[in-house]
Amino acid sequence: IEGDDVIRTLIQGLRNNSMITSLFLANFNLHNEGSIALKQVLLENKTLREITLHNCIKSTEIAEVVGEGLQNSAGVTQLQLLNIEGDDVIRTLIQGLQNNSMITSLCLASSNLQNEGSKALKQVLHENKTLK
Repeated sequence: IEGDDVIRTLIQGLRNNSMITSLFLANFNLHNEGSIALKQVLLENKTLREITLHNCIKSTEIAEVVGEGLQNSAGVTQLQLLNIEGDDVIRTLIQGLQNNSMITSLCLASSNLQNEGSKALKQVLHENKTLK
């Protein structure tokens, strides 16, 4: 198993898992299948409370799929998006939080937040009443 197959297989195993509460993914380059699997976990798994994505999302297309999962995540309350490159990627991920009512904690450490990403973050922080 290589690349996206590894992450897809791992994440699919979490869809109905009722024991694991935290997921830390570092230095995986999510592609289509992996991002779709992550979206499904975000939407379906009610036990997973904390997700850390460190250097995993490198395109706006993947950020959009993950952002769709963040919009209506079932259980995640803490989200860490670490070392995310590209203002468009960050903006797309942050916009996924706009209507999220579960996530209360967001960390963007070592991410390259610039003009558009900052504007999106400001808007989300203004509109999202659960995010601290």
